[in-house]
Amino acid sequence: MNHKALEKSSFKLGKLLTYFFIACITVITAMLLYLSFFKPLEQDEGVFLTIANGIVEGKSPYQDYFDHKPPGIYFLLASAVYLSENTALMAKGILFFFNFISSFLIFKIANEYKKGSGFLASVLFLFSATFFETNHIIAEPFMVTFLLLAFLLMLEWTNKNERKYLVGSGLMVGLAVLFKQTAIVNLFIFIPFIYFAKKKISDLGYFIFGTIIVCFPFLIYLLSKKVVQEAINQIITVNFTSYPKENMSMVFNNLAPPFKKTLPIWILFLAFVFSKGKNIDQKKLLLIISALAPMPFLLVRHYPHYWLQIMPFIAIAAAISLDSLIGFKSSKTWLNLFRVAVLSIIALSFFTNFKWFYWMAKNVDQPKLKAEKEAAKMLKELPQKNILAENQFTGFYLLSEKEALTKYLYITEVNEKEAAEEKTIEILKNNKDTIIVWPKDLKYTYAKKLQNYIIQHYQPKKEFSQLGMIIYQN
Repeated sequence: MNHKALEKSSFKLGKLLTYFFIACITVITAMLLYLSFFKPLEQDEGVFLTIANGIVEGKSPYQDYFDHKPPGIYFLLASAVYLSENTALMAKGILFFFNFISSFLIFKIANEYKKGSGFLASVLFLFSATFFETNHIIAEPFMVTFLLLAFLLMLEWTNKNERKYLVGSGLMVGLAVLFKQTAIVNLFIFIPFIYFAKKKISDLGYFIFGTIIVCFPFLIYLLSKKVVQEAINQIITVNFTSYPKENMSMVFNNLAPPFKKTLPIWILFLAFVFSKGKNIDQKKLLLIISALAPMPFLLVRHYPHYWLQIMPFIAIAAAISLDSLIGFKSSKTWLNLFRVAVLSIIALSFFTNFKWFYWMAKNVDQPKLKAEKEAAKMLKELPQKNILAENQFTGFYLLSEKEALTKYLYITEVNEKEAAEEKTIEILKNNKDTIIVWPKDLKYTYAKKLQNYIIQHYQPKKEFSQLGMIIYQN
């Protein structure tokens, strides 16, 4: 075989392996999403679904329930209560619907930057975001959808110079803030971008108008319920003053696992940032700043889902780098081999992390889900009206169909200034015939005084070892 024939053969093999690589990572990502359906409810999920259920029953967030999230998540999840008796499953369906909308928007945005990179961007996002908890029924995945809509409309405005896109982009940013306070960072990213793009102050007015107007329906609702002051207290004052500072080593230790699992995507992102070009245009700068500017605010706590705010932009940039590598045409054998090697490393990373995820789903999540269903069935059959659940088991407020003993669905440092623990103990003393759902391991609970009262005055009825949970009765 001559030299030219060898080069042609290596190029064809590289192309074939590229298609195989894309097929593999797509199948792996689809499997991750499927397995994500079989997870028990966690703390925030239980809180949000319980408040959503309360709204349907005529109760008010911030008055009948204490929580420091903006109201968007509660009202969206209230639709799950309306649509199905299996609220948790319907909520997961809504969550994944939003995730797929986000992946479609990422497809559109990535193709705006580099035609042909959209599919890769969608797959990279759905894969990587799973390890940052986009498969949890929490505020961030929904916030991301609205931020992406705002971003796409902003790109449309730069292309067509029609102010209706500015108003629409503002509306979407406003909705994002109604799900998570940190979305306001994106508001302050867009404002200078709008000014420097066209240098017209009037353009800012249209954008800010859209941002403000979307908040009015929620403000009217809060006024009608007479909870504006308490909403401000919980959403702003409590949220920004009650969290203690976390040690940075603790933050990095907790964030290390998801970052390791998605390391190739972060490397590809850096390749995009430092890629050579004639100049950095405004659109590329907007993408980079949208990925980097929120980072300092994400490092204040150890939660992986905070990082969902930037994951779409990381995935888009990574996909552009990867697509450039895949699409780079060369007859040189060593370059084709290098491309195959890089793709093989990424595919191996995907497969290795899938194996871990699959093991967790089969050996941890699914047994826990089965136990959760058994516990919920038992709780429903108990005659007591009220239930008190420790932070880990807030899902049972919804699943048991019992009445939450107090408005404090969890007790942490966030509601410490409200004397949540002391108030809960007093209410429990006056409502002794209450079901208690508490951890078997007493070392890691936050409300120690409440725990001591429960241990002294209540008897264990049933243990669910898979959940590490005990049901207590008087």
